[in-house]
Amino acid sequence: MSKQIKFVDLENNSTHGGILLDDGNVVCGCCGGIFEGTEEGTTWKAIEVYDSWESLDEAIIEGNWNG
Repeated sequence: MSKQIKFVDLENNSTHGGILLDDGNVVCGCCGGIFEGTEEGTTWKAIEVYDSWESLDEAIIEGNWNG
């Protein structure tokens, strides 16, 4: 089952949130880009994987989104 993740984009030295897919790839919540699971430690690094799901509706629909 996919999980939410906090990770560092090592190339840009920036922290992001995203979705850790079942295949190990990460969908970036900032840009929608894909970080390949096989490149962990090279282009990105997991900081925290969440076991519970945080509501994206609260951030986007309730006006807490900057997009």
